Amino acid sequence: MSVKEVTLLRKSGNLKEAYKMAIDDLKEDRNNPWAQMSLFWVLRDICQQLCNRNAIDKAKICLKEMSSLLPTMVDDSGAGERAYTNLYKRLQPNADAISKASELSKNDPSNAYVQVKNYIDSANDVDSALHEELGWIIYRYIKAKISNLTSLEIRTLLKDYMYLRNERPSMLHSQILNFALSFSKEHSDFSFYRFFMLWEPENLRYEDLNKGYYNGSEIPSLISRICRQIVNSGEDIDVEMLCEKINLPKTETLDLLREPQFWEIMNLHKEGKMREMFEAFTVYNKRNAVYGASHWHSEVLKIAERHMNGQETWRFIYFFRDWRYENLMDADWKEETDNNGNTYKPLAVKAAKKCYEYLKESHPRDAELVSWLDSLYNVLIERAKKDEWILRQRAIIYTWQQQYDLAINVYKSLLLEMSEKYYVWSELADCIQDSNELKIALLSKALLVERNEDFLGSIHLTLADLLIKEELTSEALCELNIYKKFHENTSRKYQEYIERVDISVIPPNNNKLLYNRYATIAEEYAFSEIEAKEVTLVDRWEKDGKTYCTLTNGVDVIFQVNVKRFPFLTNAIFGSVFRVKCHVDKEEKQIQTSCFSWNKTKVTEAKYIPLCMHKSETRLWMGLPQKFGYVEYLNEEKKILHIVTQDSQQIFQAFKEKWGTISKGDFVSFREYTIIKKNENKVVIANVEKVNKETALPNFNSGIVVVDDINIQKKLFHYTFGQGKIGGIVFFNDTDLRPEVGQCLKIFYCVTKDRKGEKRPIVLNVEETAEINTSAIKTIQGHLELKYKNGSWDDSPDFAFIGDYYVHHSVLCEYNITKDCYVTADVIYAGQGKWKVIKIHQ
Repeated sequence: MSVKEVTLLRKSGNLKEAYKMAIDDLKEDRNNPWAQMSLFWVLRDICQQLCNRNAIDKAKICLKEMSSLLPTMVDDSGAGERAYTNLYKRLQPNADAISKASELSKNDPSNAYVQVKNYIDSANDVDSALHEELGWIIYRYIKAKISNLTSLEIRTLLKDYMYLRNERPSMLHSQILNFALSFSKEHSDFSFYRFFMLWEPENLRYEDLNKGYYNGSEIPSLISRICRQIVNSGEDIDVEMLCEKINLPKTETLDLLREPQFWEIMNLHKEGKMREMFEAFTVYNKRNAVYGASHWHSEVLKIAERHMNGQETWRFIYFFRDWRYENLMDADWKEETDNNGNTYKPLAVKAAKKCYEYLKESHPRDAELVSWLDSLYNVLIERAKKDEWILRQRAIIYTWQQQYDLAINVYKSLLLEMSEKYYVWSELADCIQDSNELKIALLSKALLVERNEDFLGSIHLTLADLLIKEELTSEALCELNIYKKFHENTSRKYQEYIERVDISVIPPNNNKLLYNRYATIAEEYAFSEIEAKEVTLVDRWEKDGKTYCTLTNGVDVIFQVNVKRFPFLTNAIFGSVFRVKCHVDKEEKQIQTSCFSWNKTKVTEAKYIPLCMHKSETRLWMGLPQKFGYVEYLNEEKKILHIVTQDSQQIFQAFKEKWGTISKGDFVSFREYTIIKKNENKVVIANVEKVNKETALPNFNSGIVVVDDINIQKKLFHYTFGQGKIGGIVFFNDTDLRPEVGQCLKIFYCVTKDRKGEKRPIVLNVEETAEINTSAIKTIQGHLELKYKNGSWDDSPDFAFIGDYYVHHSVLCEYNITKDCYVTADVIYAGQGKWKVIKIHQ
């Protein structure tokens, strides 16, 4: 309460009473921050009065007491700190003169400067609390007199400012920097970079580091203008130190320094100053490449890739090497899309390809550049999107370095998905150094897979040379004749090779036989690590004017292929078996497992890509798995067999051949495969043949069942598999067995569906067995309790229970049970979760 009273007394001018009360409050609680605050403001008012009376010594005593209160009193707004500072400044020698000059400088900066010049010249003798005002006087003076002062005078004034010890960072400090920036643009003798480092970049404020806005327009940040001026000045700068001192992420500072250099290069190109532009590219790398990646570093690479073309293409590889591919950012490895939706290759890929194309045409090639490109392509293979051209270029670079084994491995991997591309086979042949036979084989394969002679001229000549060396004269002459027919026969190589052969030899019309014979060698070499599998031709169809075939092994391999790739499929008979080597391309996909969009699961789909294929000696359809079935019904009108397979699949098979030999109830063998029709798997069978029961039966399901009922009138017995499983009946006509209730039998069966879609077993054979089905029959012990329908114990019992197990009246009669007793009994599963007693051991 006394704090309020002290404040009221102070504000009413009763400073003595207020001071006495504040002291008394503080004596009661020295650590009370509110009491400290109230005393502080009383002392402030007393100190002001003493200053007004020029009682300087007493005022200083008062100020010292205020200073002791500041650290612990309540001062959330900082008003106390400011009040103390103002009084402290007022009590310094010459404070009044400097304060008046500071106020005067707002309207008359020249006169104000003259009044305090001696204080500025001897700033060390002036308390630092007054340096802020001296700084403003200097700033206003040079702003006002800039056109009348020499460069030396202004630099001297800036130096005078820098000697001051005013608070930094501050608005004044930033204003001085802004002035120096403007001044440096007109005065080349002023090193702005050196001044900026003396000014100390750590003193940049938040406002200096960020863009501003005025009347809806964006104002570039002070730091961006600073970096532009530093770059434009051409001075040597310590970029690492600059990035360290400026309170921004390093990449942002780098971009502030690099963006002006980008626009300088762009302007030189716009003005047609090509020589200066290329020099600017070189200077840029010297200044920037060592400091790492950033957005504008990549932008400079983009314009280099765009402008270094034609006769100047050679410049790019040297520029990119010095630019350092390690500086490529993640964005440089992604495809770019323009405003029109057009997609372009990633910058990293375009830049690497440009270097490759230059070296490809260079003769001789610079070994150092090839080695650099080799390391670049190692990164490219690892990071770039899968691309056949990158892989081919990777392989060709290996050949430049005579690393043929590495090139061969790349080509073999390419052939897994590009076995129909002639140039991959041809380029692989170029890697073979020690076998003419293998080179002939690979070139033969290339000529088999490509029909357009426009692409094959050099291959014919190379193959002719190899055939001459292997003394296959007629075949070599055939290759030369083909070349002559489709290409210029005046080429130097053609003339050289034709002189090496005996032209009196009669060549074949074509070398297809040679190609086919050698192609097998090429395929075995290229796909040696892939196991061959047998597949069967099961379908052929037309789509968009092209013919396709489906081949499968009936288990896990199925694929469709255009007959253009394997022409022998055009007239092949269904059921024909082929040996094929496939590349398996596994792809992960997400499929929706319910109606909820978030309920998805990952599945791996295997796509089989045939690489090479040859006719097998295996008989028709024998390449597919053999299965067995039971003829459930024969529709003579529609000529369709209703077959239930050993896997309980229902198959409706049109069957005309050998029709008279198959009847209802017969067993058949067939070859089975699965195809996809309308997004559903459909089981298809072929090569249906009648077989004896003994052959087919072991392939069907079998199980141990228990006879749970016998119907003499209907001449059948009922059996059960046990709880949770279906049961069925066997007619006496279908077996010689006449079992008892509770007897276990072994049955062979398949399962079909009736018209309502309910499952129904078909018993194929019944046998006696010593095995027991414990899920359908078991022995129990317990108390047997008789039950009477009319509630009277005088009559014979109607039924009984042993716990939850039901005992039929007939069983009670059979074992002459007339009273409750403890028994051992055999029980059998009766369906619907219930059991019944069939035998009692008393």
